[in-house]
Amino acid sequence: MACLLKTKTDNSPGIVSFTTQEELLIRHNKKNLYLFKKLKNYYITCLHFNWHNFDYYPDNLFDIHFAGERDLVIKNKKEITLFPLDACNFCPSFFKHEKNEKYWDILYIARSVFFKGIPEFFQSIRKLYDKGKLYRVLFLCPVPPDKNKEYKKLRIEFERLFSLEERSLFNFLPLIEDYPFFFDLETLAQFYKKSKVFIHTAPTERRCRVAAYAFASGLPVIGKENVGSILDENLQIQPIFYKVTGNNFSEQIENALKDYSPNYKNNESINLFKNQISKKKLKKLFEDYFYKKELKIEGQWFCEKLNLRLGSHFGLGNGPNLYPKSMEGFLLDLMNKNIMNRVNKPLVENEIISYSSIGIKKIDRLSTSYIIKNNIRNIYFKVFALLKNILNK
Repeated sequence: MACLLKTKTDNSPGIVSFTTQEELLIRHNKKNLYLFKKLKNYYITCLHFNWHNFDYYPDNLFDIHFAGERDLVIKNKKEITLFPLDACNFCPSFFKHEKNEKYWDILYIARSVFFKGIPEFFQSIRKLYDKGKLYRVLFLCPVPPDKNKEYKKLRIEFERLFSLEERSLFNFLPLIEDYPFFFDLETLAQFYKKSKVFIHTAPTERRCRVAAYAFASGLPVIGKENVGSILDENLQIQPIFYKVTGNNFSEQIENALKDYSPNYKNNESINLFKNQISKKKLKKLFEDYFYKKELKIEGQWFCEKLNLRLGSHFGLGNGPNLYPKSMEGFLLDLMNKNIMNRVNKPLVENEIISYSSIGIKKIDRLSTSYIIKNNIRNIYFKVFALLKNILNK
């Protein structure tokens, strides 16, 4: 989201981060773009990538980019300042390694959306059960309000693949209410603590937050290269990460459970996701940046709950990870001295909203030209995919 990391002073610029979803509301809304360029006189602006971008054309709009080193493929000659941190690196202390007795062998947490690879997850467990490996499995599945049909299809497939007796071992729990945060994080952490290994079957998603929670908890993680990319390269090894090639999820699950030991703990991989350590890294990166730019670094820092704050959004409506305020309103608030001189609470964005009614319950509109171009682009890719399927038959 538009996440205020540091306030400005008379001698030092502030620091504010925006998500890639919010970037659209800035680039393709004339009023917001004007305000944003004005804001850059007072703030260092950061862009937090909520999804990887292998076709990225950066410009001078943002000063700093939050993303993994292999999550961006730059297609022009523009050099960027990359901070290899994002929301995933700031896991709360609830997620930690414990040697307690485990109940579930396998844990997976994924929304009922197509890019999570849930059918592949079902098939991998089916293969294991066919071999007589009747592991206890827990699948927590938050269901977006507009994806109920997708969930029902998954449930039908689940019941087709697994008998009632098998379903007593394989617990598929849809989380329909209070999307996307049915559990608070302290409660969610208990499922990690009671499981031996974590699997993530998404074929392309990178920097998965639920996988980060697993690494922070010291669980072995099974997944494709994209899931393991959140680790440093030297740590993408067993028994920390079991890389899936092709579609050998079931084989790697077996390997992970065979190697599993409650006493094994790799502090180097765990520390990548510890909130306190990542906060120190973040501040050091900014200190070095300010020093290089010959800027003073003064002002109040707001680094609490960055695991959620960095990835939430203004200007898109209301919801658990959305703020009920327009991007236009927030940009104006950031440049309002009376408001910014008052803020001091850890959840500073909520505090700013409480002080200013500008843009409350308003959604920013994208330009008509962008909407038309985007619709044409989507139609092109749908037709291309359809033709590709026809030719492959």
